[in-house]
Amino acid sequence: MSNDPLRRKVQGLESLEDRSLPQTMNLAQARARLAVGEWEARHPKAAIGANALTGVLMGFAMGPEVVGAARSIPQSIGNIAGNIQKIRKGS
Repeated sequence: MSNDPLRRKVQGLESLEDRSLPQTMNLAQARARLAVGEWEARHPKAAIGANALTGVLMGFAMGPEVVGAARSIPQSIGNIAGNIQKIRKGS
């Protein structure tokens, strides 16, 4: 992926003489994203490793919640089925 669109965005925002607060925040975000993108372009293998590590850490953090939610699926399905039966009997 090319960093040119981000580079143009940064240049456009930097060229504004009187930036508003949202424009200044947008510029800061664009600069940070451009810095990361340029680093990833220079170090593609390290970027893959860093992104993989991020995925592992996110999975580690979210995993227990996902497992807990998955365990409650049968109960939720049973509740829904019971509610449908009640609706059918009531109509």
